[in-house]
Amino acid sequence: MLGLVIEYLPDVVKAFNPPRLVGGLLITVGVAGELIIGFLSSRIETKVREINDSIIADALGRAARAEERIAELNLSAEQEHLARVKIEEKLASRHFDETAPVGTN
Repeated sequence: MLGLVIEYLPDVVKAFNPPRLVGGLLITVGVAGELIIGFLSSRIETKVREINDSIIADALGRAARAEERIAELNLSAEQEHLARVKIEEKLASRHFDETAPVGTN
């Protein structure tokens, strides 16, 4: 931007030539606008990227905690299954006499 100002400064000093001066000013303003918009959009993109990274980190943390809980529940279910199998093995040798009257030992 500074280069454009330096380039057109001699023209302004030599003579006031409106068409050329207006064209140069429009070009300079356009380049300055591009720089400003580029700077602002870069800052916004950085903020959006940071927010996205935060959301992803949160989601990964929740997924890891869910996987840990699933592992805990699977272990608990396996322990309960093993306990049930052991109880069934103990009771497998017992037989009930269906002919015995109810309420007597």
